[in-house]
Amino acid sequence: MATKYREEQLERMLREEIHERIEGVRGSVVITTNGLVVASYPSVRGQDPQADPASGHWVAALAAEIISQSRKAFGRLAQGRVRRVLVEGETGSMIVVPAGDHAALAVMIAPEVKLGLAMFQIGQVAERVGTFLVRAGR
Repeated sequence: MATKYREEQLERMLREEIHERIEGVRGSVVITTNGLVVASYPSVRGQDPQADPASGHWVAALAAEIISQSRKAFGRLAQGRVRRVLVEGETGSMIVVPAGDHAALAVMIAPEVKLGLAMFQIGQVAERVGTFLVRAGR
């Protein structure tokens, strides 16, 4: 499957299944576990990664570190697999959910978003993203 087609499919999935269903989503990005952007919405294609600290590139790097460290910690604590990580800030939050073994979905949300509903929907999408990436050959 061509990389461009795969990216477009994932961007559509992010738009339709996250941004159009959860009010208050600021951005979402599918990343590899080493921090590379696979797809994002709004798209960061052609965007200077240095220009905006909240861009998909910066979110990808941060999310990759968060999921990597969470997996290490849970492994050492014998808590099983990481299901999701929530990082809350004063003006917004980030939810990071594994999407298979080699990818994750990170979503930036506004503080007024209902976290339970958002985490459920994001978890569902992360499962579909993981399945899609396996079928697409990552």
